[in-house]
Amino acid sequence: MSITEDIVLKVAHLARLNISKEKVPVYVKELSNILGVINQLQELNVEDIHPMSNPNEFDLSTREDNVVDGNVQDNILKNAPQKRFDYFVVPKVID
Repeated sequence: MSITEDIVLKVAHLARLNISKEKVPVYVKELSNILGVINQLQELNVEDIHPMSNPNEFDLSTREDNVVDGNVQDNILKNAPQKRFDYFVVPKVID
């Protein structure tokens, strides 16, 4: 598929882009180059190539997921400007 000025103007209209008439030939050339690269990629033989999720060949180490409560409530409340019982005191913002 070759890119024409009409196609560039139609795509620009659909994308709500304002392209000046002077820039249209530039976009025709750039989009044609992009399609040329895509056509080159389509010519590659990829039958024996398996999809990969990570380009690195090593597995990432994982840790065991242990649920704990943290026991940090007292340390956090030490930073509170005002506290009442086990809660932060904040100014009322809703009438």
